[in-house]
Amino acid sequence: MGIIGRLEPVNVDILNMAAILIQQQPDKWHFHVIGDGKLKDQLKDYSNNLDISQHVTYHGHRKDIPSCIVALDAIIMCSDHEEHL
Repeated sequence: MGIIGRLEPVNVDILNMAAILIQQQPDKWHFHVIGDGKLKDQLKDYSNNLDISQHVTYHGHRKDIPSCIVALDAIIMCSDHEEHL
């Protein structure tokens, strides 16, 4: 499971959800964070504080998004506004 996008305040709730899933069944979940943003370091610290950092991989900015999408079982894409593609 993973999130693809800018690491902005709207995405903090997504990491909270991932943390709950990981803590409930740590051997079943691994969460991938694909993207960069002003919250990257804060989210890494948050993962460390929750003791789930071994279940979260931060990939940073990637240009090969289609291959990232194919590699994940589930993708969470969130935004606080709509954008036209």
